[in-house]
Amino acid sequence: QMENFNVKYKPTNINDCFISDKNKSIINRFIKNNSFANMIFAGNIGCGKSTVIDIITKNIKDIDIQRLNVLLIDVKHIFSSLERIVAINKRNGKRTLFIINDFHILKPKIQINFAILLEKVRNDSLFFIETTNILEIVPQIQNLMIIIKFDNMNKNQYVSFVNGICDKENMKVDNKVINQLSIITNGDIKCTLNYLTALKGIGDNIDNEMFESIFGIPSSVSINKIINGIIECNKELVLNECDKLIKEKFDCNEIMIKLFNGIIEEDIDEDDKHKLLEKLGKKIYKFNKYQESNDKLKVYVKSLLDLFK
Repeated sequence: QMENFNVKYKPTNINDCFISDKNKSIINRFIKNNSFANMIFAGNIGCGKSTVIDIITKNIKDIDIQRLNVLLIDVKHIFSSLERIVAINKRNGKRTLFIINDFHILKPKIQINFAILLEKVRNDSLFFIETTNILEIVPQIQNLMIIIKFDNMNKNQYVSFVNGICDKENMKVDNKVINQLSIITNGDIKCTLNYLTALKGIGDNIDNEMFESIFGIPSSVSINKIINGIIECNKELVLNECDKLIKEKFDCNEIMIKLFNGIIEEDIDEDDKHKLLEKLGKKIYKFNKYQESNDKLKVYVKSLLDLFK
């Protein structure tokens, strides 16, 4: 059985992780001195927060690791429970490390109580907090912790990352496929590696047509025809292509989002592009909110045609 690329290419040291050189230096200093601080790890899903924490924890000696899922926390008794765990480990000559994911979900009042707990047990415990939204974490917590931010990959970095994995695996992947992956995954490293693992299982030469067919993605040919039809006000062409996508039973959200990304790349008047994107954005929101069915696609695309009359 083929090994998942997330396992095969998982970083084993901080220098291979996608964080700034400044943050790498901070963490490496902690590891070297075996002296750690309370930290917040902030970044989008799949950016490598858990991987960095795993690397750090392997370098901490004489510590008991407790992982907390905020969705399963018993808020009523959580603080007395954590204090009890710290006290037991202290008697056994160990510190306690609490790793808490999605901390921003907790209500501000509970977060403030966590800040009080941090102060109370600071000599006998550590707290590592994971979050995808640092703005939802109260200042009382942020002021007590070092914040490690994970930057989003820009397009060039993403392409270089994917090409690097493909080179190691002797894979030839069409540039259009890589472009689609960046859109589909939104730069999520973990998700990208899952896709690349699946592609490797299919073959070593992946073109765009094969990629779209395998993963059930609306054809770029049809999407481009719809975009050009909207720009040229060719109603018949647009609706014919919509019919094809509907018959192929593509999800309406996928079609609209791919239209959205396709328009961004079009070389058209910026004012027209802005109006088109704004209207299309509202339609995507409406699809997501009300889960419109595929037969509604043509109704919405008709309204887009009016922009270029």
